[in-house]
Amino acid sequence: MKRQTNISTSKKSSLILFSWISYIKAGYCSPPTPPLLEISLDTSKIETVFEWKKDKCFDGDIPDSPARAFKSKDGSVFLYTSHPQNTPLVGKHLNNVTPSCKHTFFASTDQNPENFDDLIWLQTFYTKDGSTIYSLGSSDYHGTRFKICPKPLNESSDCWWSAIILATSTDGGNTFSTASPPKHVIARAPHKFSKNPGKPAGFFTTSNIIYRDNFYYTLIYTYGYKGQKQGNCLIRTDNLSNPLSWRTWDGSGFNRHFVNPEHPDTENPEDYTCTIIPEIKNKVRSLLWHETTKQYIAIYEDYQKSTKDDTFPNIQFKYTQSKDLLNWSQSKTLYTIKTPQNCKKMIIAAAYPSILDPDSRDMNFGTISNHGFLYFTRFNPASSCKTTFDRDLVRIPLTINSHE
Repeated sequence: MKRQTNISTSKKSSLILFSWISYIKAGYCSPPTPPLLEISLDTSKIETVFEWKKDKCFDGDIPDSPARAFKSKDGSVFLYTSHPQNTPLVGKHLNNVTPSCKHTFFASTDQNPENFDDLIWLQTFYTKDGSTIYSLGSSDYHGTRFKICPKPLNESSDCWWSAIILATSTDGGNTFSTASPPKHVIARAPHKFSKNPGKPAGFFTTSNIIYRDNFYYTLIYTYGYKGQKQGNCLIRTDNLSNPLSWRTWDGSGFNRHFVNPEHPDTENPEDYTCTIIPEIKNKVRSLLWHETTKQYIAIYEDYQKSTKDDTFPNIQFKYTQSKDLLNWSQSKTLYTIKTPQNCKKMIIAAAYPSILDPDSRDMNFGTISNHGFLYFTRFNPASSCKTTFDRDLVRIPLTINSHE
């Protein structure tokens, strides 16, 4: 018997968030256009939150993911910008956090690609009580690390498999653990591991978790593989503690689930692809609710040349807005960081933009009023044009204005 594909068909709230789609198809008016947002930065007040040279707990303690935060039951705030040995900044307020070297989470470096327990980046956190915290992590597997794949010409493309996994804390965020692998896997490619996939396979990043109408939503990114298109997929669950409960948007509803390729349901892997969000081409790094205008804001990176004389594209942080998580506005550029043009290959100057409001009333900092900060990682490349561990977490104050 095939696994039930609906989370809970008896729930009256099912698809409430997207009910306006049926409303339009029935021939009624389209939903009202939300107020346009304008986000501005005060770049004269850029500040360093974490300086690698003086704040690191160890050399590999680097800001390697978007800044995400949550409030613990004891009033502490945890701020993560995870690398595989996940070490947070902790304090009594988001404006005053410092490295906490005693808090670490590290995967087992399992050599079995089907277990997805080699290296894990804890990327997303959600709690309702500050005691139990659920974290969605990005689990990377590179076959070259264990010499089971030939060394590729491009280290970031061949023999790279990734999945979204669940880690849980039951002590207010002091420690995290997973179910026995691969029972911790939420989203993966419905294909068996291949030593030469030709491109990264699986799901690689996750946005913040949004709770609405009894469901938890997040956007996960895939580079595309076989029948799966590249882009961001919207997924949801009504039970964060169960990795198997997540369902993907298929164009009409949340009717598809993720499968292990060993499962008998996986005779046709193309039946388990998800429909991507066409307006957002790159990884969504931050997703939050704007309380003033009652809509969502997403922020992501883009790469474009500023002038025809540029050798390499510059980094652009862009934002877009939505009322329903499915349909997004035309993006706007929030901030541009120049790429060094004097190197022989492109050197990343900045990455991982996220927006956080230190005064958010949400325990997961998933909401913002009209003021907050743009957080991102600033790379400090060596004079030899090589990227090293030397990178800092910085933030810039921002203001949100809306126009009818």
